[in-house]
Amino acid sequence: MNCDEVKKFYRDTPLSDTLSIIKAVMVLDIRGKTALTEAQVYGSGITMFLLSQGSWVKVIAPEDFVAEFRAELAGMCRSYIDM
Repeated sequence: MNCDEVKKFYRDTPLSDTLSIIKAVMVLDIRGKTALTEAQVYGSGITMFLLSQGSWVKVIAPEDFVAEFRAELAGMCRSYIDM
């Protein structure tokens, strides 16, 4: 099972919600209502969790995961455009 470090920003959302769900989270920086976090994650469940956070989250690293995340978001958008 691969482990990836995922960095993301959380905006205007309680950080405690994330910390209770993803156990291996490091808070790297907090500025106002925005937190920069990093977590070691296993498997694809992190994608589903991050998608559930909506516009409150922005994935910024690693590059390959950012590309996968963008592709998933694009696929979701196409589902609604093609209706």
